[in-house]
Amino acid sequence: MVIVVYSSKTGSTAKYAKEFSDNVGIDCFPVNDPLPSDRVIFFGWLKGNKIIGFDSVKSMDLAAVCIVGLDDSSRFFKDSIPALTDVLCPVFYLRGATSIDRLSFTDRLVFFIVRMKMRIQGINQFNRPVFDAMKYGGSFYDSSFLRPIYEFYQKLDE
Repeated sequence: MVIVVYSSKTGSTAKYAKEFSDNVGIDCFPVNDPLPSDRVIFFGWLKGNKIIGFDSVKSMDLAAVCIVGLDDSSRFFKDSIPALTDVLCPVFYLRGATSIDRLSFTDRLVFFIVRMKMRIQGINQFNRPVFDAMKYGGSFYDSSFLRPIYEFYQKLDE
């Protein structure tokens, strides 16, 4: 049996996980709940180069890891996330959302520093949406990012 486990801060990772689990008809659990020892499709959010919540599931039977972040997926590389070095299952990337009012002071400070680095390197049409999301909040949530995960799950379920 396969279950979905997720970690979410501003809600978009939870929304993806719940939408996926509802559509395929499997159970969905927050990472902090007691978890059955089933095969796991994990949804976690990216903070720097760390997947929040991944440490809680990495020793489980992982079917897939789904990472939610702000950046454009075309610039996402599995090799840039140290936790994924030994992961043998498929890894998927989905764009999420951020809500400035749900961030800690430290998270806001990190966003400020990243925005300053972006400003020094130059704001352009490609990084402007992420810059604005880190400054004002914003969402890149799109259900179509789940398509490859649905396709993977159908093959897994066969």
